[in-house]
Amino acid sequence: MDAGITFWRDYIVSVLNLGSPNSFLSMKKADEGYQRISVTPLNFSGDTVIELGLDFSLVHESSQYNYWQEIKKEQCGLGAAIIGRTLTTGIRIFSGFSLDSKEVAEKTVCCDDRYIGLKCVVNLTKSEKSTLVKKVLGMRSDGELLELNPMIPEEWNSYSFRIAYRGSVLFIGIDQKSLKIRADNGVEVSVLLYGEKRRITEKGVEFPRRGSNRT
Repeated sequence: MDAGITFWRDYIVSVLNLGSPNSFLSMKKADEGYQRISVTPLNFSGDTVIELGLDFSLVHESSQYNYWQEIKKEQCGLGAAIIGRTLTTGIRIFSGFSLDSKEVAEKTVCCDDRYIGLKCVVNLTKSEKSTLVKKVLGMRSDGELLELNPMIPEEWNSYSFRIAYRGSVLFIGIDQKSLKIRADNGVEVSVLLYGEKRRITEKGVEFPRRGSNRT
């Protein structure tokens, strides 16, 4: 379901239509690192500032208390990454992302208390849809298979996470030299790893990490 945003711009009411986000991996759903957002200006053209990020500074609605602690955040070129942890249960959430879109004119990383985001200037044309793609950890899922092209900030030694994918629980660990991946619950699945199709088993595999962290 699409949503609309109305805002004032030079004393003229401007309307921006937001398409339904296509996402993979979120704080709320274990089976959703990739997000695609579409925007369509309905009655104007011009540059528009859009900011995407992960915010741990929010206050819980009923308790009016913030349950998140920031563990670490990093900026690597125009990529950004942050780790947050719940104060009571110790659950950690990680997000690392860059923005991949031909329509983007400018990009800057924004940092604040328990927050990191990527602000961009997008040139929009009236009635034409523009698409922003936020890559998380070098993963995307809009194709036939889950694609993995993991990145890591130069200042980090390593990180790991688990995702649920097609009935399998995949453990993925990345350091500066290698990538380890296995199916923790024994359900085998195929993924695209650096563009090559691989079958992931419970025994797991380890590959040299390829490419650059710069995006």
